[in-house]
Amino acid sequence: MTFRSKLFSAGNIRRLIFKQECAMNMLSNLFGKKSGASVLPIVAAARKGDIGKVRQLLESGESVDSKDDAGQNLLIIAVHTGELNLVGLLLEYGADPDSDHGQALHIAATNGDIGMVALLLDNGADIDRQSAFEQQTALHFASYKGHAGVAGYLIEKGANPGLPNYQNDTPLALARKFGNCDCVAILKRFG
Repeated sequence: MTFRSKLFSAGNIRRLIFKQECAMNMLSNLFGKKSGASVLPIVAAARKGDIGKVRQLLESGESVDSKDDAGQNLLIIAVHTGELNLVGLLLEYGADPDSDHGQALHIAATNGDIGMVALLLDNGADIDRQSAFEQQTALHFASYKGHAGVAGYLIEKGANPGLPNYQNDTPLALARKFGNCDCVAILKRFG
């Protein structure tokens, strides 16, 4: 492969586009908003994991699709908090488990939160949805972080262990690369 073909490969072009989008978002956040801009009450409640307040605000008409200043929706914020009941509430109110390229499931898998992974899958999350930039699935994230329980659960639920990411690494290759022996054993058994 020549230097020119490497430079203009699909993976490199995706990375360049992603970096450009990140830079544009940063500039927009720096110059497009006043410092000290107020945070939506529903976003603040979700960040605190305050399920009662979030429920009250949803019942009063606040949108389940509300986002913070960084563009993260309530579901992703809730998954970051690890509050299973809050995530369940948002899903009940119609939050899309596959929004933002399935980021909620990817975060849960990265954190090794099998309960959160199960909840998202039970509510329609696409088990093999690939991330926008790295084209990794939840199984990739669980495998490179060494979360063997989550990796096994994902495979049990039908995750494809043979899907490559943008660098052509499968979950097994990532588990090996990061020395996650338990994940390697599970992935070798099923992949």
